[in-house]
Amino acid sequence: MQKVEELIKRVREGRHTKEDLTIVAQTVKKAIKFMVDTDIVPIPENYRLWFYTFCKLIMEGKKDPSREEIMATLLDVSKTIGTEISLERLRALQERTREIISSSGEIIESTIANIEKYDKFLNGVSKRLEGTKTEEEILRLVELVLEEIKALRTENKAIRERLSLSTKQLNHLKEQMLRYVIWSSQDALTGVLNRSSFEKILRSKIENFNKTGEPFCLFMIDLDKFKEINDLYGHVAGDEALSQIANMIKKELRKPDVVARYGGDEFAVIVHAPIEEAVKVAERLLKRVNEQEVVIKGKIRFNPSMSIGVAEVCVGDTPKTLIERADMALYLAKREGGNRVRSELDLEKRGKE
Repeated sequence: MQKVEELIKRVREGRHTKEDLTIVAQTVKKAIKFMVDTDIVPIPENYRLWFYTFCKLIMEGKKDPSREEIMATLLDVSKTIGTEISLERLRALQERTREIISSSGEIIESTIANIEKYDKFLNGVSKRLEGTKTEEEILRLVELVLEEIKALRTENKAIRERLSLSTKQLNHLKEQMLRYVIWSSQDALTGVLNRSSFEKILRSKIENFNKTGEPFCLFMIDLDKFKEINDLYGHVAGDEALSQIANMIKKELRKPDVVARYGGDEFAVIVHAPIEEAVKVAERLLKRVNEQEVVIKGKIRFNPSMSIGVAEVCVGDTPKTLIERADMALYLAKREGGNRVRSELDLEKRGKE
């Protein structure tokens, strides 16, 4: 983001180079095209966000980025410049959905009106048929019915086309809403859940425990001496390391388990097991991560080290109390040298000693 800010500053102050103007021109073209293609409301706040997003991508050498790269950069930029794109995008999607649903309702009402109209017409023909005395009168009534059928078919064809269009539009909106849900729940850097989504899930799990008694445990994970990685190799390398370690953690856990970036170099995990089994899961996870190697740009290589605190949900717990117990176990693991698993059972043992 710093390079983008510097570019904008040079252009504003008239110190820009020909290359700067080329980047700005490419950015404007790509940003506007993307906004038009994806029906993004062209207000100044949105344009600013997408300008920064594509400018950052172009300056990173990504002239033809994938949709995933665009979205990851968008989320990163939105946090940096303080634009609540997810809320704005959600409002736009909600409004568009309301419009399509309203249009579909009008089509259905039109269809019902046509059916009622045709029903009245047939009733009228039936009454007239009872009073016919000649073949000519009957033939005329048959012609009237055929004309009405033809008109109805034309009207129904138009209705089908309108309904087909509405269905396509709603399916497109459904895909956009699904993407929105994914974007708003993910941590932009690591791809695992973000803290906000995790806290919602944790509250839901506690509520479920209170109803069913189904046990689960919370892991609070902190990467050991991770600040040294940032200090030695820079924050870009640190971010890449975080992303790789997050994938390692996610890969080693079972599908129902939940992984989130809790903040900085700290992760939170929900494991669906009682504490004795969960501690074994944590120890296996630590061992597997220790055995793997983080590789950055083919030059920087190291084996991750992390400390894990484990706590089991109990009656009367809130997210805060459960997190506090897992944090206390994590601090114990840190005090004892790190790169180990400690649980609230260890805290109880230390308390008795």
